[in-house]
Amino acid sequence: MPIRRNPSFRSATGNRKQLSTRPVAANSVGLMLKRGLKDAGLPAIFSPCSFRVLVVTDLLSKDRTATPG
Repeated sequence: MPIRRNPSFRSATGNRKQLSTRPVAANSVGLMLKRGLKDAGLPAIFSPCSFRVLVVTDLLSKDRTATPG
């Protein structure tokens, strides 16, 4: 998979708190979500897919279309 020039979510470079030009890996997003849920004291039953479904359901209930971008 080629690297996009302007990814929506960029990865960090080590512990230097700087962003790289590389995108965040999909499995890293899931791990960050699970860590955030644990830190907030919420159950770890959610996944990135469940949030995507939530957004689409919310948009459809408001009669709006989701446009990629």
